[in-house]
Amino acid sequence: MNRLLGAGDITTHQAAVFKQAVQGFLVQAVEYAIAKRPSGEPLLQHAKFVDSKQRSDCDAEEALYLCPKSTTH
Repeated sequence: MNRLLGAGDITTHQAAVFKQAVQGFLVQAVEYAIAKRPSGEPLLQHAKFVDSKQRSDCDAEEALYLCPKSTTH
């Protein structure tokens, strides 16, 4: 799109409309995925630790759930 915009093949308005449409599609796709996810899935319950904005709301159990279990022989 940047190449087309730079070449003058599309206008800035067309680029903005396209960007808005793509963003709307992605927002709807995420909303759909969240609505259809299995609510009892343990991995998803603990996955908020991965999001740096939500990490401070997590306890150690959520962080440890995502760590591989060590095996000793």
